[in-house]
Amino acid sequence: MRTKPNSARLSLTFISTMVSTMVFLALGSASALAQQNAPTQAPSSSLDTESLHSISPIQLERLKSLSRQKNCFSCHTLDKNFVGPSYKDIAAHYTSSPLVETQLTQRLLHGTRGKWGVIPMPSNPQLSEAEGREIINLILKLK
Repeated sequence: MRTKPNSARLSLTFISTMVSTMVFLALGSASALAQQNAPTQAPSSSLDTESLHSISPIQLERLKSLSRQKNCFSCHTLDKNFVGPSYKDIAAHYTSSPLVETQLTQRLLHGTRGKWGVIPMPSNPQLSEAEGREIINLILKLK
């Protein structure tokens, strides 16, 4: 015997899908606007390993590589605010601890809003939890 789907659940799914689509479109518009008003690429970073005492050159290159591969540099840079906060500002804002690393990894993976301004951080389904944790750990070393 077939049962009718729960219309409230379908409505909630539809609304959730619509909200996600609107956020995606808004982010695309914000990103496009930022790209129109910005240089052809994210601001260059003047961050060098000599000014960083807790991250090695190899770790810094790994952070840059992951950030390029996973499109993090579409909104972030190492040391200048762009669409989102710089990695250095994020590191300065948070104290490194297992709890903070877990919270930030979840925010990176699932998105968040209102933490750094009006533009929400989208979810990042292209990241595995291990990659997300590695990015967060490396960012937090940029003190």
